[in-house]
Amino acid sequence: MAATKPKTPESVLSPKAQGVALFLQFKRNTGTQQMIIVSEAEFEGVTRPAYLLTRQISEESPRRPWDVRTPSASTETDPAKRAAATLDFFSKWFQASFNSENWDLKEQKLAVEVSAQDYAALAESKSPEGMIQRIAKTVKYLEEEEASA
Repeated sequence: MAATKPKTPESVLSPKAQGVALFLQFKRNTGTQQMIIVSEAEFEGVTRPAYLLTRQISEESPRRPWDVRTPSASTETDPAKRAAATLDFFSKWFQASFNSENWDLKEQKLAVEVSAQDYAALAESKSPEGMIQRIAKTVKYLEEEEASA
């Protein structure tokens, strides 16, 4: 039997995907900090900035709204400078949010597709419902798989 060729990111993404988002959860005894890091993307001749979505949920507040942030340097035209500024933005946010508190990164990390509609919602500082639904469905599936194992 011939070996199967591993899937590359390009072959896994649907044609509607314009970017990728990484979903992370950090836990501690008082709640969960959820984070979505959305990649910068270029389509239709326009560069869409990277975004950081965060929220802290608990049993008392399981459906808090997402805070949407984007690096202030997203208007930088030089890609190298924009990437450096974006990395600096994320680094400072991580340090400010997690440096002094005991948060544990949940092992389950996942990446999902980001559509043009998701980027349009983010540009208006709205929650990208399609992307969030894809994350929720994937998390639910993985939790069911883990429970049945």
